[in-house]
Amino acid sequence: MLKIMVGNMCAFRDFYGMFERYNWNALRTCEGDARNVPFRLIALLFATNDDDAEYWFRQLDNVIVVQGKVYEAALPCTRIMMYALANFSLSRISCYYICELIWLITMYYNPKESGMGNYFKLLTFHCGETVRRNLAAIQQSHILNHPDARELVEIITAKVRID
Repeated sequence: MLKIMVGNMCAFRDFYGMFERYNWNALRTCEGDARNVPFRLIALLFATNDDDAEYWFRQLDNVIVVQGKVYEAALPCTRIMMYALANFSLSRISCYYICELIWLITMYYNPKESGMGNYFKLLTFHCGETVRRNLAAIQQSHILNHPDARELVEIITAKVRID
């Protein structure tokens, strides 16, 4: 992880600040509060092998989004994941699982529907808008080099694009 960070200290400072911006104890997940989410997210972002990446993906998949239901902690996680993809050279396997998590979070996103009237739809809408505004972050060549990630990026791009 240190190697990834040293080349871009300003981005790292901003990245760290993103975690500090949120009161994780007040954000909700399916487990209750989100106090463990930052550690899990950092572990996923900087995983370097398939076993670790899959493990940390599962620790988030079953907490911030469960069967299409998006919880409060998903919004800051989406913002942080998009920032990390845009600013750091993450491992290919980490990029794949991040794209899979983004896909799960945006699965029910509809850019033509604001989600008003339903709290979970509103969270999904804001997560989808975060991805839509930062699509370039997931369309980078180092992410697209992983064939499964490339397929997920195509699906995510088609999902969040406004025609």
